[in-house]
Order: sequence, then structure tokens, then C-alpha cells
Amino acid sequence: MIAKLHAAHPDLSLYIEEAPPQTLIDGLARGDHEMILVQLPVRDVDFTVFRLFREPLELVVARDHPFAQRTSVQASDLAGAVMLALGPNYSMRRQVEDFCDRVGARLRSDYQGSSLDALRLMAGMGMGITLLPALYVRSEIGSRDEDVTVVKLDGPRILRSIGLVVRHSPAGTEAAEKMTSLIKSVACSRFSGLLFLEEGVGAFRQERALLQK
Repeated sequence: MIAKLHAAHPDLSLYIEEAPPQTLIDGLARGDHEMILVQLPVRDVDFTVFRLFREPLELVVARDHPFAQRTSVQASDLAGAVMLALGPNYSMRRQVEDFCDRVGARLRSDYQGSSLDALRLMAGMGMGITLLPALYVRSEIGSRDEDVTVVKLDGPRILRSIGLVVRHSPAGTEAAEKMTSLIKSVACSRFSGLLFLEEGVGAFRQERALLQK
């Protein structure tokens, strides 16, 4: 997306900052950012939310984990399994907590990941299994990865929703509309079948786990 944006607007200066979702949301409210790309829902009457896509979460385990030798696992197979997750500042943690409650897995309480890379490394050391976003898996975990592997989880897919969020303003809305169109174009051309495109603009209702069969 960045390459396409630069090619279309070579004079545009785009400053990118990575931070936990709530930090970005607070920064947007203060005027530190023009727009933020975060997991939804984000509920604030002063914001406009542009829904982009829903992204599956994939089950990732160490290469020497028993699940690694199987073509797929059932949700019931995860009963009692130790699960790794990001810290409470990340929306994805709530989804993993709900998933653990549903299947009887045990969320590891003595470790909270600060990044997706950290979760991958911990899983590779056999400290637990984890759920990682499909785009991260696509870019960072290959078939020859020596530490971890992806195992198909049968049943409804676990999805997280991603969106652009801006403060209410004509200029901000126009910029976000153009960015939304560009992101969806890239998603269609590069990740067809992996991502589920969203339609419309507006605040999300509270959904702690988004499921897609």
C-alpha cells in the first residue's frame, strides 16, 4: 500500500508511528495523529470509523509440538492447552481470552506479549501455543520456518476487524476515504481469499469475538 501511495503522491510525507491501540486512540483524540489504523471496535462520538477488512487469526505452535504433526485440530483438542497472548492494552487479547474460555484452554498469566514477534518466539520455545493474524503469518512464517508452524483449526474462523479512524472533519474524512479505497484495492489484488472486506462507514457495535464459518 505504501508503495502505491508514494507512486501516486510522490510529494506526500507520511509519518508512521507504531503503538498499542489505546495509545493511538488517545493520540488521535489529542490531535497528535491525522488518522490511525487499529483493530475495531473503537467507540468515540468524535471519531469516524472506516471499516476495512476482517482478518483471520491462525493457530501457531512450536515445530516439536504434538499438534505440529497433524493436518488440523478441533477446538476440543485445545482443552487444557497453554495459550500465549498480547498484553491487556491490545484488543486481540480479549478475543484470545474469549477463545480460551470457549475451548477450555489456559491463558498463560505469567507472560504477556508486547508484540507479535514476541509471541512467535515464545511459541517457538514451547512456552505455549498462540493465535497470530493471518497477514503476519503470511509475511513472517514460511513453510521452512525452523521454530513454529501453522496448524489448521477446524470450525468457525476467528476474525479481527481492522479499520481507519479519524476525527470528524471534512479534510480528515476525504483523506480517510482515499486511503480506505487504496487499502481495499491492495487487499483485493494481493490477499484475495485471505481477508474479508468490510462495507460502509460507522462505529462498530461491541463484539468481543468475530466469527466467520
